[in-house]
Amino acid sequence: MIRRAIATSVAAAFLALALPQTTQAQSIYVLAGLSVPSSDYGDNADTGWLGAGGVTFPIGEAGLWAGAEALYGQNSFSSDVVDDNFSVFSAMGVLGYDIPTESSLSPYVFGGAGIMSLSNGDSESGFGWQLGAGLAFAGESNITPFVEGRYQSASIGDEVDDATIAIFGIEGGVSIGIGN
Repeated sequence: MIRRAIATSVAAAFLALALPQTTQAQSIYVLAGLSVPSSDYGDNADTGWLGAGGVTFPIGEAGLWAGAEALYGQNSFSSDVVDDNFSVFSAMGVLGYDIPTESSLSPYVFGGAGIMSLSNGDSESGFGWQLGAGLAFAGESNITPFVEGRYQSASIGDEVDDATIAIFGIEGGVSIGIGN
């Protein structure tokens, strides 16, 4: 399941870069930061790390954008039963809005939906979603640093052994303008 999600995300990114110039991607981005577990996942998981990458496309002229993102992270997990690292993976479509300002600080909000998986040898996946906000430090360059925070969650398992994966991400990264 994870391989299929990764392959789909990579294929979507390559397809997006091959589209005509009028629909060319606005930017590609990479980020890294802290993964703070919460909900069922946070009962025994420790703060870990995460990294993500994605591509965004403008929708019209009013600051609305859409994109695709893949995220990977790890948290150590200690309990009476398990003492190991757990990996979190997600592949999501994202919709966002750049809030207009008169300064070089550009706030934005975003949300997304897709697949989210938890793995420790065995992998369990479920429908995932996220909400977040950030602040981009725009300048004259096509390279824009940013900081953001997000909440990302999914229910995994079956009716007998259902659990919620949830993380708060605190991240920083760079966006590289490509296209128009």
